[in-house]
Amino acid sequence: MMGPHGPGFGPPPPPTPTPVVVLGDGVVYVACDGKLMAFEAKTLKKLGEATYWERPARPEGPPAGRPAGPGQ
Repeated sequence: MMGPHGPGFGPPPPPTPTPVVVLGDGVVYVACDGKLMAFEAKTLKKLGEATYWERPARPEGPPAGRPAGPGQ
């Protein structure tokens, strides 16, 4: 039996948050759960942050493949 994320049941689930840490030129870069953050290597002072992936918005209405309830 297929679960709720099988074929035809909406977008696939988001990627599993797996932290990635890279040290380069005195900066520590951390990428996790759609965000990239930069920290100064010696003090860990946050230098910046960017979003590279956002969770898709949920569609309005009943889930795909299911009929609408009474009165809808």
